[in-house]
Amino acid sequence: MRSWTLTFLAIACGLLVTSTASANYNYTLTSNAIGGQIALGSTVTVNVFLNYTNNGDTNFLASNGLITARTGLRLVTGSSTGAVQINNIPPVLGTDVVVNQDFNVASAVTPTNAAFTSVSGLTNIAGANLIASGQVALSSSLNNTSKGGTPTSLYLASFVLKPTALGTVTLQADIFNNPAGRLTTSNITAGDASGTALDGITSAGNLAITVVPEPTSIALVGMAATGFFGGIWRKRRQARNATPASEVAV
Repeated sequence: MRSWTLTFLAIACGLLVTSTASANYNYTLTSNAIGGQIALGSTVTVNVFLNYTNNGDTNFLASNGLITARTGLRLVTGSSTGAVQINNIPPVLGTDVVVNQDFNVASAVTPTNAAFTSVSGLTNIAGANLIASGQVALSSSLNNTSKGGTPTSLYLASFVLKPTALGTVTLQADIFNNPAGRLTTSNITAGDASGTALDGITSAGNLAITVVPEPTSIALVGMAATGFFGGIWRKRRQARNATPASEVAV
């Protein structure tokens, strides 16, 4: 009897975990880093989308649209050996943080903003406070499709970052206010009559890029190595071609 009870509890817990972990929306990220690499001393643009996963519920991106999309970009410190930061601090809207124009009331969020929640294992980079006032942000809009959005993917914002240390960098996009307590917040809100909050059914998304030395540094190292080994070769050649003094005829 006890074994049946334990089995039932295990199944029930498994179903509960599965239900809680399911997400109908998730953040996705793209960048202009060629081959996933960005040189130290340059910048990289990271684009953030909200994606409908077809995991049930309604695709609000195509039907009612969104009226808020408060989004934060963070560095995953545990899996990052390199480092990046927003190009300017505080970030400048339209330059460092570029947003979907359907969100007509928008602001760039600094890493230290009180509403930009600090999360263990993550470092805040920058955020975008996106609000559509008197309208909604729809996936069918030109402001979405022109940025690579689709009926199931809504472009939110782009962040211009500069690398500060060599190595692999893992970036994470998520709601910027209280990700751990997302069921009680309304960062992502649909434009339906009830203003449905999507925080609880939205998951974070990651993107990995690699910060490499800038080309000029590589070129200088190559030139130095060429000069060093070239000098050794010339000295050896001169030594081979030189005639010993003892062999010179008198």
